[in-house]
Amino acid sequence: MGVPCDEAAQVALRTIQKFLRANHWEGTLGIVCYGESVLKAFTKQALLERFNETLDPPSLAQDNIPRWPF
Repeated sequence: MGVPCDEAAQVALRTIQKFLRANHWEGTLGIVCYGESVLKAFTKQALLERFNETLDPPSLAQDNIPRWPF
């Protein structure tokens, strides 16, 4: 698509993160990478750390929100 892998991975993970937040996701998520450069972009430590540190699980104090498994 003409977008650098590093930039595309950041955009993709941000989009996935928004979906997970909006839908109170409780399942397992898998990302399939069809190239070595794509895999490297998605598995960069700094990128994964930013994804995890900004993913705030919903408040467990509210009874109507599902509990996260972690």
